[in-house]
Amino acid sequence: AFNPTTRTWRRIADAPQSLNQATAAWTGQEMIVFGADLGDGNISDTINAQAIAYNPATDSWRQIDTSGDYGEAPGALSPQASSVSWMGDRLLAYDYDLKASTYDPLADSWSAIDRVPLDFRECYPASAATSDHVMAWYCGTAAVYDGESGRWTELTGIPPRARETVADPVAANDIFLLAGT
Repeated sequence: AFNPTTRTWRRIADAPQSLNQATAAWTGQEMIVFGADLGDGNISDTINAQAIAYNPATDSWRQIDTSGDYGEAPGALSPQASSVSWMGDRLLAYDYDLKASTYDPLADSWSAIDRVPLDFRECYPASAATSDHVMAWYCGTAAVYDGESGRWTELTGIPPRARETVADPVAANDIFLLAGT
């Protein structure tokens, strides 16, 4: 962990498992890390993505349950690639296959939501969140999840320069930014 005020590093507790292809989101109390430990050939040793949460106040980790059958259990997402974003009261995760779920850390439970309404392609998912919306960015296409209505909307009219971006989207207050080439 790095403290920018003192410009010092400190070692934190070891994570309960290795995740070398993962994304993370800060909840205000914990950092939730979601992804996989991919080995040779980009293959995971687990059938689903894994989730762990780090609490800096206690310097401790906890395991988040992602077990179950892929496509049926809400937290069971693909280990190949995923993206997570914090929506103020829950985490939204979606994967390479465009399956999506939300996670409530207070209830320690997953809820299934509709799939991201984009076409499958070969790329890594990325996302950014405001307090009530998440932008899913996927191979130069995008959809926005409205936390209030629980619905996805595919975005159209994305400028060509933004479609070619290699940067992940960023949320700034109530807007999303994409860095074009």
